[in-house]
Amino acid sequence: MSDGKNKESGSFLGFVLLDKPAIDLDLLKKDLEDDWNISIDDKDMKAEQNSLVATIGEMMITVSMIEAPVPNDEAVENAKTNQIWKDAVTVAKEHKAQFLVAVLGGQNSPLDAATLYVKISSSALKQPNATGIYTSGTVHHPGVYMDLAKSYISNGNIPILNLIYLGFYSNDNGQTVSAYTFGLKTFDKNEIEVINSSHTRDELFEFFHNIIFYILENDVELKDGETIGFTEDQKLPITLSKSDILEFETLKIGY
Repeated sequence: MSDGKNKESGSFLGFVLLDKPAIDLDLLKKDLEDDWNISIDDKDMKAEQNSLVATIGEMMITVSMIEAPVPNDEAVENAKTNQIWKDAVTVAKEHKAQFLVAVLGGQNSPLDAATLYVKISSSALKQPNATGIYTSGTVHHPGVYMDLAKSYISNGNIPILNLIYLGFYSNDNGQTVSAYTFGLKTFDKNEIEVINSSHTRDELFEFFHNIIFYILENDVELKDGETIGFTEDQKLPITLSKSDILEFETLKIGY
């Protein structure tokens, strides 16, 4: 992660955490059909390899079980960023195996690949031994992830909060609020930060939600030195610089 971009834009990858190494491919096939009307041919289900590899349209999907935890405590460290699920770190520490979920978008748009990835991941989380999902820089609660997927996608919207993590913190004991994104790089976009804002956390959340939707829906590239605004008079400065939170440069918006 030397920069904020992903050279494999349109490819999405995540890890469903498991409390035991088992996968019910028939249940997964049924859930994909029931949840999203995604039909999987039996020949794509490789029971002896505990995996499913299929092509949906022109996109390749893979769900494969790995009988070991995510290496190097990576899931545990990233679970610490989840500020609303108090058990995220414990769940990450206790997982015994994982499903690797991947979607390769090919020539399809990144948004199509991203939405399919969220659908596959959401249905995989219905496995009885699934305890969480490590994706986009944090570990999500299964129920929260599934509810968000259903709410966004069933209404024809980009599943923003399934794909982009929004982190909040304060540098001055709550007098101001700072926030950052993690996941925009998968769309070949720079991550975004707002530092020491006088706005409330709820206002920052709404601002980030709107700007992420704007960027993804319109394939917008924000640039250093430009401004952005959502009203005729609003002109918020954009600056590209090293991040204190992430390990690469991010776009800072003065909000």
